[in-house]
Amino acid sequence: LFRSMGAITKIRQLSPYFMATVLVVFVAFMVIQDMNPGSNQRSGGESTIIGEVNGEKITLSEFEKRVREIVDMQRQQNPNMEIDDENIRQQIWEMMVSELLLKQEVKKMGMTVTANEIRDKFFYDTPQELLQMFMDSTGRVDSKMFVQVMAHPDEYAALLRQNGVGDEEVGARLKQIETIRQSFEDRIAQQQLEEAVRSGVGAAASIVSPTQAELTWVTQNSSADVQFVAITSDRIADNQVSVTDAEIASWYEKHKDRFEQKRSRRIKYLVFPHVPSAKDTANSIKQSADLQAALIAATDTTRRDSIFTSYLERYNGISKPFTPAHEIDPNILVALQGLQVHEVFGPLSTAEGVTYLRLDARRDGVDAVVRASHILLPHETDTASVQKAASDLLARARKGEDFALLASQNSKDPGSARQGGDLGYFSKGKMVKEFEDAAFGAEAGSIVGPVKSQFGFHIIKVTDKVTQQLSWSQITIKPVFSSPTRNIIAANSSQALKKIEEGATIDNVGKELKLQVVESPLFEQNGRSAPLNSRELAAWAFDNEKGAAVRRDLKQYGTVVAQVTDTREPGVKPLDDVKDIIKSRLVRKKKVDQLASLARSVAENCRNAGTLDAASQGDPTLTVTTQLGLKNDGNLQGFGGEYAVTHAAFSKKLNDIGEPVRGERGWYVMYVTNRTEADKSKFTAERSAVMSNMASMTRNSAYFQWMTRLRENADIKDLRNRPQ
Repeated sequence: LFRSMGAITKIRQLSPYFMATVLVVFVAFMVIQDMNPGSNQRSGGESTIIGEVNGEKITLSEFEKRVREIVDMQRQQNPNMEIDDENIRQQIWEMMVSELLLKQEVKKMGMTVTANEIRDKFFYDTPQELLQMFMDSTGRVDSKMFVQVMAHPDEYAALLRQNGVGDEEVGARLKQIETIRQSFEDRIAQQQLEEAVRSGVGAAASIVSPTQAELTWVTQNSSADVQFVAITSDRIADNQVSVTDAEIASWYEKHKDRFEQKRSRRIKYLVFPHVPSAKDTANSIKQSADLQAALIAATDTTRRDSIFTSYLERYNGISKPFTPAHEIDPNILVALQGLQVHEVFGPLSTAEGVTYLRLDARRDGVDAVVRASHILLPHETDTASVQKAASDLLARARKGEDFALLASQNSKDPGSARQGGDLGYFSKGKMVKEFEDAAFGAEAGSIVGPVKSQFGFHIIKVTDKVTQQLSWSQITIKPVFSSPTRNIIAANSSQALKKIEEGATIDNVGKELKLQVVESPLFEQNGRSAPLNSRELAAWAFDNEKGAAVRRDLKQYGTVVAQVTDTREPGVKPLDDVKDIIKSRLVRKKKVDQLASLARSVAENCRNAGTLDAASQGDPTLTVTTQLGLKNDGNLQGFGGEYAVTHAAFSKKLNDIGEPVRGERGWYVMYVTNRTEADKSKFTAERSAVMSNMASMTRNSAYFQWMTRLRENADIKDLRNRPQ
């Protein structure tokens, strides 16, 4: 839909600024340059070492380069967004570690990707991000232009020179294109190698034996309908069961293999939030009151205008250039539209704070913008029939049918159809001429068409037409985290750190300062649960021993004073850590033991009565539960994992109340009413499909598990926080 004026227009759009912007986005996906052992090496110079992966270095220069690329990309996407620098740094670190691990494995496996394979992938399975450079608003890709620019840069250069572009700029653009192409080829090489590794790892992990496949198939195709009375451990209070420390210790010694401990740390910390103080808030209230009083005291518009100007600089106000009305915050727009030029309005409560406005200028009829929706019907072959269909839709829309619904059901412009045909606001020069003339020539609220363009027939609904633009100045006053407040926090937190280092407990320091002392759970090295989401704080903890303290400024939290309170090295978790878990398990086991006689009594009463309903005659809390289509997979709905119960459903006699079945959580008096056994004769025909499905499920998770084990067994040294 947007203007398409041939190859030279497209080429002009590939300005150095645009190419640089695209480059930043794409470089964010780059891999280390020597990922492919057969590719050209483009390594950087020597630099400070900030990490090692099995002896291979990660340099500060390459790390910072990657970080800058992502930061620049985010700033270009949203200049007002606050950048989470620490999170980006951790993501880049994780990425570089994974890339090195993959590179090392690729080298061991002897894998390579040829230049022809990369080129084929580049031109015949092009990454979507790159194709978007050559896409119009209808989602169509100009493939000829893509090939011309990327495969024949000499032709591109000739077109540039024909249009007056100098040799120096032509050279710069060609260099940018080559950089983008090379970046994508590097990315493709990495993806190809990763996919090859995924395939190999998946294939090795997804070997399914016929016996395993048959057992799975039988489980899936067998079912049982059961009734049961559950006599669960929650019938007995925990305090009615005694578990001694000796019993806990004995169980612990027998099952130490269940309590693997990795290297971990625990810290306690105080947070001094970076928020405006009461004094900062009072100061902002005074600022607003001073400005308001000065404006009220002014006797006329000219004087108020002058006062506003003086405060504009004093309070770091801003002046906005001419802005179309539809782009202005609705609350501010309403206030501005009621003002004369140089008139002042305020105070106005906005999301940013207390706001004062002055209308500096307004103009109409300049750079008008229109908001419109459309229904597009392409006319590739039968133009007459398409035009008639468009006319029919026009008539329906003019009779009052919902235009958005008509667009979503009939428009062949996928981008706008999903939005009910809405194209948003656009100015002149953004649409093809036929569409533009119709849209700007119609009144707001009108529906026009069919309009024929190179894309097809359009039915156009003009929803808004804006000709007004406003320029204004704005003073926003809000409590600010001031330098004096920052200095007070710095002094208080430094004093707290000093007291802890001199022997005071962090708990007492927190109590003295009336700050909450927070204790983190144990966290592992290179784990995902760093305290306060701060990898820097976690890394510091692993570089220090119990009792060490530190002061750090953390975004989103403030100034943190932390102390290492527990250190653990690889081995077995100490008994104290798992004592409660073991006790809970033993308590439940003893409660189930105590319920054995009750379960046998209930089963006997039910057998004598010939029905499970007899259970409730002696105890109304013993109710009958029915589950249909039960599988022998350990899943007993409402009771969790109970493999003994689901197994019994397929081994007990039908229509018989036998002995109670002991499960993990209690006893179950069961009555199997129906059972459908899998017809094993049918398995032969389905064996291949079953094995393929099982292999696919295993394959999907195999690479992640493989990479996780690779990281766990690798010698990874994070030296980012070490003094350089």
